[in-house]
Parts: sequence; C-alpha cells; structure tokens
Amino acid sequence: MCSYKCAFVNNIDTCLCPVGFEMTTTSCVVLISNFSTDINECKTMTPNPCDPNHGICINIVGSYICVCDDGYMLGPNNTCNDRNGNWATWGGWSNCSQMCNGGIAYRSRYCSSPSPQGLGRNCIGNATGEQQCNTQDCPLTKDEEVYGRTIYVRGLEYDLVRYVCILTTFISSEVKC
Repeated sequence: MCSYKCAFVNNIDTCLCPVGFEMTTTSCVVLISNFSTDINECKTMTPNPCDPNHGICINIVGSYICVCDDGYMLGPNNTCNDRNGNWATWGGWSNCSQMCNGGIAYRSRYCSSPSPQGLGRNCIGNATGEQQCNTQDCPLTKDEEVYGRTIYVRGLEYDLVRYVCILTTFISSEVKC
C-alpha cells in the first residue's frame, strides 16, 4: 500500500512519493510527524540545481531554495545573474544659490538600490538634478530710485543697464555700473 500515489511503471505497480521525499522499501515512510523522509536535493541532484558559481542550494522540507551571493540576483532556471543598478530616492533640494533674481537649487541621488554588481548595468540617467529658484526680482535698496532708463543712487545719475548693481559699499561719483 502506497502512502502517496501508486503508478503502473514498466508493468510493475510502483509507489511514488512527493517531490522532495524518498521511498523506502515499497512505500513512502510515514514518520511520527506524518511526513515521509525528506531527501536533500542539494546533495542528491546532479548537477547541483543552483548556480554553482555564485549561488548556494539550501535544503528545505520537501524541496530546496537557491540563494545567490551578494551582488547577484536569482534568475530563470536558478541562475545567479549580475545585478543591474537602480537609483535610490532623490535627496532633498539644496538651498538656493541666490536670494533673488534667480538662482539654482541642486539635489542628488545614488545608484545604490541596488548598486550594480558583477557585469550588471550602471544606473541610467542623471545623478544630480537642478531647478531654478528665487526668480523674483531683487527689491531696490533704500538708496536706489529708478526713473525710466536712468537710475539715481544717492543723488548721482547713471544709465540703467541690464545688470543690477547691489550696493555693498559707498559709491564715489567716478564709479558707474
């Protein structure tokens, strides 16, 4: 009497056991735990069912699992493949480079989720990003007044040009922007 399945193979009634179990004598042996004797596929299967170069076979009751070395991913047919890189999440934006009149803020990310291993592909795309910030015009200082295309600073007249002069020191009458 078989404890799992019977089959007629080569004109002989044969007992079959589930995958990962072995038959003893004429039937699958039933232990106290109501399971048949577990075989170690990692040792009995030839060739080893897992990638022999970058993986190991771990026996579990009724089967086995393949685990790849660090840096490799389990692929089809239990092969361990080189690991392609993938971007981690973006970091926060930096402070703006200018308080007004337009500046740039930066952020970065790393190719570490996971990082590429073996012959795996590096991350595609940019590791840094930038965006414009503080695009509003700078306010005039208390010493500046603008009329048309002429700027008056402390009573001195200058032609207004595209560039904005920020007063940090006293300007003599000989200095023009």
